[in-house]
Amino acid sequence: EKEKNKVNYDKVLIFHGESELENLISEIKATLLGKEAFEKIVIGIDPGEVIGVAVLADGKVIEEGNCYSSHEMVSSILKVLRTVNFSITEVVVKIGNGVPVYRELLKDLDDTLPPKVVLEVVGEAGTNLPLKEHRRSRKIRHISSAIRIAGRIGHVYVRSEKIAANTTS
Repeated sequence: EKEKNKVNYDKVLIFHGESELENLISEIKATLLGKEAFEKIVIGIDPGEVIGVAVLADGKVIEEGNCYSSHEMVSSILKVLRTVNFSITEVVVKIGNGVPVYRELLKDLDDTLPPKVVLEVVGEAGTNLPLKEHRRSRKIRHISSAIRIAGRIGHVYVRSEKIAANTTS
């Protein structure tokens, strides 16, 4: 902070300590893409035994990974949302409907995510890469499916009443 005036750049990012690290990382990602803030964040979810998750900010992948439980998936999404300013950024979570477990994951998302997050259910047909392309990379397969799911148009899932009741507080 004290040396900021010695740096001759338009935008100077400052590390304020471990407690502010997530905010700094978000700011770095936006800055690298030439943005002050993202207009739209879309989170794609490929449900299954391994849950692929991809975060796209204004069309660019900024985060990706695999989760091994519903709790881990929700926690990773909440971590992304902690730095989002909902008055500037629209957030949509899209989940593929290719396996029955998607319903349980959708309920967990509905129960946990902030009410301003839009949930969509997306047709998952054709999102998996052929196995021959990534024979040894099952983890990549789930992530690339999540990216494809994020890019699809789905139908909006109506959020439960208890979430809607929380919006007035």
